[in-house]
Amino acid sequence: MARVAAASRIRMSNPTGVVSFSFDDVPQSGCRKGRGILESLDVAGTYYISGGFTQKLVDGGEPFHDWDDLRSLMGGEHELGSHGYGHLNYQQISIDEVRADLEKNRQFFSELGLERPLQSFAYPYGCLNTRVKRACAELFASCRGVLGGINTRTVDRSLVKAVPLYSWKLTERKVASLIERAERDAGWLVFYSHSVIPHPNAFGCTPQLLEFAVRTAVRSNCRVLPVGQALEYVQQAHPV
Repeated sequence: MARVAAASRIRMSNPTGVVSFSFDDVPQSGCRKGRGILESLDVAGTYYISGGFTQKLVDGGEPFHDWDDLRSLMGGEHELGSHGYGHLNYQQISIDEVRADLEKNRQFFSELGLERPLQSFAYPYGCLNTRVKRACAELFASCRGVLGGINTRTVDRSLVKAVPLYSWKLTERKVASLIERAERDAGWLVFYSHSVIPHPNAFGCTPQLLEFAVRTAVRSNCRVLPVGQALEYVQQAHPV
């Protein structure tokens, strides 16, 4: 139901394709190795942060981001987004608990020194329902899910389609094909990952795959933009 209901659709009129790179949670390797790869190719990404994960360990021992990682990201061209504070399953809690979790993450960023409200959000685990979708659309310009695909012709800003950049799931050939489709159809392709390490778990990619994806996107005729800037670029027409 949430895939089609409570939609906030924008008719896309971008003249070229768009590619965005995003990281969820975010493990330290995404903040450091991932960021380094993006910056080496003059690209900025979107980092969806769960404040409750700060300075903790990912299952398996990899550290999450720390305060210095976040302050460093704030000082650059990258975009910080919200992923909720506690990384909760929003399908399993009340709407009041959802709002409280989002507010706690807002306060976290305020304490970090971020003055302007966050514009981009990603649903933890990709879990939502129509009430959650409406509530999040009231707070954020875009809400990214995990529903796979390229946004073409229209984009539901309250459930932006995205593609997991996971090494077990995508080969370089598949990555190149997706970018070619976005270029051909003037679509908006949003990649998301977590860790960027040589031997990632099911929710990460190798540095080699990320670098290939970014380099291929840069060499294409697509614009490569963080999610917030990409949304502004594609919504050059009135809402549907």
